[in-house]
Amino acid sequence: MSKTLKVAHELKEAYCEWFDWAKTKNDVVEVKKRLLAFYRKVEETKLPAFLKAIQTFKTLK
Repeated sequence: MSKTLKVAHELKEAYCEWFDWAKTKNDVVEVKKRLLAFYRKVEETKLPAFLKAIQTFKTLK
């Protein structure tokens, strides 16, 4: 598996984990805090598809 594909898979799994966790919480501040941490993780990888996705998420919030 290529390094890029591995990183993409890890990011996808991290998002799914956050999403499943967020559905069970009522603490909006903590949910947003962890989402922003995910965004930072994506920005560190510089993977174009994920950067575009988080830009879309930010626009929709």
